[in-house]
Amino acid sequence: MTKDPNPIFNYHATGKELYGLSEYRLDQIPDYGVSEDIYMHKNNQGHVTAVIYCANLARRPNCEHNFLLLPDFKAKVVVRYRRSNLKDWQLIQSRVKPVLQQYVVNKK
Repeated sequence: MTKDPNPIFNYHATGKELYGLSEYRLDQIPDYGVSEDIYMHKNNQGHVTAVIYCANLARRPNCEHNFLLLPDFKAKVVVRYRRSNLKDWQLIQSRVKPVLQQYVVNKK
């Protein structure tokens, strides 16, 4: 029996909350040993407002924080930071829009 060179890995909800985020983990660690956890935030209407992928096996693991700036910008934002800063994800997300707002050119 040969191994599938492109296996599909499934994530499952752990039922844990971390800093207001729902945690998802791989069912199994890949043979190549690289793994990441997924953290997701949903608003009161159940819409996903942030998805954060965090490495968990690196010496200094990083996170990739993805969210949309709707309806004002119609843009996807990707921010990267150390996993130790995951606790500040809401602050990081809230500070992006004002920074981008500075560069908006108003049409007259």
